[in-house]
Amino acid sequence: MQEVARGLPSPLGNQSDVEAVKGPRSTTTPTTLNTLVTVIPEVKILDKDGEQEFWVSVEIEGALHNRRELLDSSLDVVFIVDNGYYVSKDCLSHALDTTVGALRQLSPGDRVALYATHCTHGPVASTVPDRLLPLRSVSQHTEDLIRDLASDIATHGTQGWSPPRPTPPTASVILAIAKSLENEAPKYGRCHMILLSPIFDVLHAVSETFPDLHVHQINPAILPYIPYDGHRKTVCSETCCKNVFVKNWTHYQSVPDCIKQIILQARSYPPIGNITNVHVGFLPKDGCEVVYTEGPTKMRTLRAGQTFSFLARVRVCPSKTEELSTTSEDPILDHCLHATKLQQELHIAGIFHAKLTHLLSFQIFHKNALNRWDAWSYTEAPLVVVKKLGRLAQPFDFSLEVYKRLFFQMLSKADHATAMEEVEKLAKAAADERSDIRQLVRRMAKEVQWHDAVLHYQATARQKLPMCIGPIDIASSENHEHIQKLLDANLDKRKGRAVM
Repeated sequence: MQEVARGLPSPLGNQSDVEAVKGPRSTTTPTTLNTLVTVIPEVKILDKDGEQEFWVSVEIEGALHNRRELLDSSLDVVFIVDNGYYVSKDCLSHALDTTVGALRQLSPGDRVALYATHCTHGPVASTVPDRLLPLRSVSQHTEDLIRDLASDIATHGTQGWSPPRPTPPTASVILAIAKSLENEAPKYGRCHMILLSPIFDVLHAVSETFPDLHVHQINPAILPYIPYDGHRKTVCSETCCKNVFVKNWTHYQSVPDCIKQIILQARSYPPIGNITNVHVGFLPKDGCEVVYTEGPTKMRTLRAGQTFSFLARVRVCPSKTEELSTTSEDPILDHCLHATKLQQELHIAGIFHAKLTHLLSFQIFHKNALNRWDAWSYTEAPLVVVKKLGRLAQPFDFSLEVYKRLFFQMLSKADHATAMEEVEKLAKAAADERSDIRQLVRRMAKEVQWHDAVLHYQATARQKLPMCIGPIDIASSENHEHIQKLLDANLDKRKGRAVM
């Protein structure tokens, strides 16, 4: 019973609503889009006396309702690891760990390939992408190969700074890799490229040439690299780029969770309808006030798998808040309590002489093409915390998840000079007893310092480099003698022969 009580209140807000959003599997009811709301409060237990302020993270995702798996759900997944000169050592390491970890999401019948954006095996890095492993069926042998190849990429590192070498645009790299796949009969409509890079590019040329290719640009670094050259690229939300997705760029997202979601949705029928004109409203209760927000509270369109988030700074006077009752007269709140299993948690709280309080509700309004032009859809997500702990066990502390999102929001939108100042402030503000927060700030400061060094290198050593214009080719691993030895050694190990 104590383990059940430990979960009060739900640490991830409406995350437990996933199954309810998906609905029952059916061959007749179409898959549609719905909004899934995740609420993560910095504080789980209110102070007894005085006012207190804390952050609340809110994430809104375009989720599949009535998800149905494709009759043939096998996939082609192409991992592309960016090892350009602007990639930090930590970023490259996280990208490779993500690639290896993502293999657990693949199944027999899937095929997987591995590329790097540059060949770094020679004394001078290439200016073209490197095919390390062409598409091959998922198996234990293939997984072992990718682990060995990932280790090889880590050993040879990123594109060297001396001598400076031109770097082709991301769109040219994707096009070259996509063209190289044409000889391998990629699965029509079920081929997904996952580019792990701290930068992103608008891929109109890719969408025009390969309209059925799905490209996912994911930032694996703790902060994205944004070249402050006077203009910042924005993600294209038009239908021309409907199969191009950017994650962990404008706001924090867990990279392993992104990969898991991509694979899950890739095996599903695409939804009908769309979500547009997303607006977030606030409905504070007695004793709670929304002071200000950090991040956007509006979204023009929200596609399947797409997420946007913001943080709300709330001020609470615990003495003015009311205890949450199991018999709410608000039908929407009553539905939310049942959908998120808060009703059961309220019952357990009563047994352990604890009290929960409903501080505010986040209201999400949006339109859907399946409805009338004048109709709005509505989702409500309550923020519920513990007012009196009673005999309940201490709830899990998810405040670090809130700080990850807050720091990412603050640092990824500022220029580098401002970002350095913000990092220093965050480091001083980190509590002495929170070593996890101090470590997070140190990692972010290290990444910002790397970005600053890259900008200086660009200004001093790369201004006169020629631009890589036009189509580029692939550097095949078949020409790398040591790579071939690695593949042979892996095959010998699989057959049980000794490897010298």
